[in-house]
Amino acid sequence: MTGKTLTLEEFKEVGTEMSFLANRMTHLYVKITNGNGKERDAAKLLKSALKSFGSARSKLEDQMFEKFGDQPGSDINTFYGNTSLPADIQIIKK
Repeated sequence: MTGKTLTLEEFKEVGTEMSFLANRMTHLYVKITNGNGKERDAAKLLKSALKSFGSARSKLEDQMFEKFGDQPGSDINTFYGNTSLPADIQIIKK
């Protein structure tokens, strides 16, 4: 199936969000696995999700480099750099 591919700006947006999400998911995984053991099944599921998420992130990074590797702004930090909250996302504190 062929279709529209992401622009470099879209890859940057997706990469920033994926980097942030991977960092948060890893923190959650550590928190769950440090629990009392009753959460073991949930931890296994989250570990699997992290692995799948990482594979998707790697594949997207490969596609970005394949298409835009020679352009400024296309670098390893796009998908594996900034782990801070993306500008368009807010945390609501209750």
